Parts: sequence; C-alpha cells; structure tokens
Amino acid sequence: MEMERVFEFPHTHLDRQPRKRPRLGWDVTEPPKLEKPVLRESLHYDLICFHFYVQYHLHFQKEYVVQYQMELQAI
Repeated sequence: MEMERVFEFPHTHLDRQPRKRPRLGWDVTEPPKLEKPVLRESLHYDLICFHFYVQYHLHFQKEYVVQYQMELQAI
C-alpha cells in the first residue's frame, strides 16, 4: 500500500476571516441604559444598591483568594 504525501494544506478556506452575519431587525443596536433604574426615585433602588454592594464585596473576596493562591503557588 502506497501513501501520498500532502505538501500543501488543501483547506485554504480555513484561513479566511469569518463573515459577519447580517443584522436582523430584532437585534439590539444600543446597550440598555442603567441611569433610570439607579435613580433614587426608582421603585427597585434599594434592591439594586444591595446587589451592587454584594457584587463589590464578592469581587474583592475573589481577588483576595486568587492572590493568596498565587502566593502559595497553587495556581
């Protein structure tokens, strides 16, 4: 049984940039604005502030854990 050697990679279409998909009518064009829910007069202002507070502290706890693990060379 003989084998042929392939000197060129025959899949030249893999090197092309991916095509962008066409924008559809229901695509969101702008990111949602956060100013209205965060106003003090908003109905859910207290809940949103609590969520921000919890996320802020969780972020710093995670940063502390990552730093501690790096000091122990666990990561």
